[in-house]
Amino acid sequence: MIETETRGHWLTVCASREVSVALLTARRLIR
Repeated sequence: MIETETRGHWLTVCASREVSVALLTARRLIR
């Protein structure tokens, strides 16, 4: 039902946040 959709949505949100944080850390290391 809706539970699966909400879970997928939160999973995508968490993944995007992790990716953004990884990019920020990578940029800091490069600089």
